Amino acid sequence: MQDTPPPHGGVSCRPLEKIHFWLWRADENLILYTAGTTGLPKGSVLTHKNSLFNAMSMVMDYGLRNGDICQIIPPLYHSASLNGFAVTSVLLGAKMVIHKQFNPQEMLRAIQDEKITCTWGPATIWRMVIA
Repeated sequence: MQDTPPPHGGVSCRPLEKIHFWLWRADENLILYTAGTTGLPKGSVLTHKNSLFNAMSMVMDYGLRNGDICQIIPPLYHSASLNGFAVTSVLLGAKMVIHKQFNPQEMLRAIQDEKITCTWGPATIWRMVIA
């Protein structure tokens, strides 16, 4: 066990103390900003209920399970990366492989070496991978 995480950001193995708090479905938990394609960017407020339903949709629509290993390519400020795969992976206890930046060779290496079972990315990423 270590008291401080290693420089690459690892996770401490120390047990967590119990924290008691109330969490309501309608409480805000996230503000994502739009790209501003029709004007100035706007903050879109999501509640805990929104995040939970997004995670449930990922499980039902894509069949994600706790044994999955999800590769997250787009930045975590992208809604699908954060609210789709990262939050769902945390709730399921699934492993996440998060890339610091996109590199087609690194993405393919991770699929093979990490035994990735799910990944997502916009069409631009897939064009770069098959190029």
